[in-house]
Amino acid sequence: MPELPEVEHVRRRLERALGRDTIEAAEALDPIVVPQPRAAFGQALVGRRALRLDRLGKNVRVELDGGRALWFHLGMTGHLVVDDRAPEQALPRFCRWWIATSRRRICLTDARRLGRAFAGTPAAVAETARLERLGPDALGLGTAALRARRPRRVRRPRQGRRALPALQDAHRPAGRPRPLELPLSPLPAPTPPRGPTHDREEAAPQKGRMGNGGP
Repeated sequence: MPELPEVEHVRRRLERALGRDTIEAAEALDPIVVPQPRAAFGQALVGRRALRLDRLGKNVRVELDGGRALWFHLGMTGHLVVDDRAPEQALPRFCRWWIATSRRRICLTDARRLGRAFAGTPAAVAETARLERLGPDALGLGTAALRARRPRRVRRPRQGRRALPALQDAHRPAGRPRPLELPLSPLPAPTPPRGPTHDREEAAPQKGRMGNGGP
């Protein structure tokens, strides 16, 4: 699964790949990864240039000129493929959407189809991505800010630490014996086992006496 450093690497790589070039072609190939009509995805990107690329958590947002934007999430198996081949050549395996400039083509592959992408107006992108639910990005905060936002741990005494002084306290109220000085009732004496073997052992001497006293 791509973590935050990998997503930041993808953002920087996409920023270098797009530069100030105009997007000449774009196509959405998977309706699950790109939940919008294919024509709407292409119309929102073709003829635009990237102005700014931002990352919030694992979300990448590309601000385009003309009041358009592109948002995507890599999911679990998302991977960005950048090459210099023409758009009419074969696409890489598991390619879910791609955009092309005059110099290179950028494809996003996703084997498990858990990533998402959307292109349109900034308001439509914000409604689809729901980025307002996320907090501040970890890389955008300094060490002091992270420590200030970290919740403080409340140290609670353990029960064992409170029970030990209670057992060792000799000044307890009258009438309440200490736990270690409770009177213990004596255990009952063990009873000998009764069974066929024990009965035969008791009957054997009687049989011998009867034999000696008989005729």
